[in-house]
Amino acid sequence: MALGFDLSPQVMHKFWIMLSVYHGQIFNASELSTALMGSSTTVVCYLQILQGTFMIGVLQPWFENMKKRQIKTPKLYFKDIGIFNYLALISVLSDLTHNPKIGAIWEGFAIEQIITCLQISEEDCYFGQHKIMQKLIC
Repeated sequence: MALGFDLSPQVMHKFWIMLSVYHGQIFNASELSTALMGSSTTVVCYLQILQGTFMIGVLQPWFENMKKRQIKTPKLYFKDIGIFNYLALISVLSDLTHNPKIGAIWEGFAIEQIITCLQISEEDCYFGQHKIMQKLIC
């Protein structure tokens, strides 16, 4: 047990690596729980620990009409892109330029820089769901 968290270092390392797949994407707790052989509640708890320690950022979707079928799950991103690069085995520029997540890497970096520069809280930031809106935001 470290810092009050009762987590196995091996499970947390596996969780980190699995989260790197979701960087810049919609989070699916049930998918991760199946892979970790645990419950969705456990996965959400792990995510909340990483969010609470400012390691993972969570962007909620922006939606206006609750009656329409819309995405209501958050997008995840690594607040420290260096940690993501380590987990994704990106160590040199050529690894980065050939990585299929290069857009998500840039998006996460840009989001974190905007939040920091404008001194706004993460809770006041959202991502758009409409294709037109996503093209404008990303």
